[in-house]
Amino acid sequence: MSRMLSILKTIANRYPVTRGIATYSLLLPASNITQQLLDPNRKNYDPYETLHFGVFGACILAPSLYCWVCTANVMVRMETLRGAILKVSK
Repeated sequence: MSRMLSILKTIANRYPVTRGIATYSLLLPASNITQQLLDPNRKNYDPYETLHFGVFGACILAPSLYCWVCTANVMVRMETLRGAILKVSK
């Protein structure tokens, strides 16, 4: 088990976008499941909708956000609170 975690840590450090892919491929489906189960107007759970959220988070949202953060870091070189505000406002 520790070898597997070591391999995953190495991959995440070598390819930073994989952290975003892992995060968004879990968070978006989890939020969709929660939304579907708590919606009183919904009759049935739709697993394909949840799958769509997972694919969207892993294949579209995570890579595009990673590219945007890399671009923002090139545009604004400051590592201060002011720099963070400038990166978000651009």
